Amino acid sequence: LFRPHPMIEDKRPIDVVIMSEFGAEMVVDILAGLKYGSAA
Repeated sequence: LFRPHPMIEDKRPIDVVIMSEFGAEMVVDILAGLKYGSAA
C-alpha cells in the first residue's frame, strides 16, 4: 500500500484511497486481482 504502483499512475495506493471513493475502489480492484492471480 505504500509503494507507487504503475496501474494508478505511479502513485501510492494509500494516497489514492485517501483522495477519493473511486480511488479506493480502484485500489481494492487491484488488490483483488493480485489475490486471485490477475494483474488486470
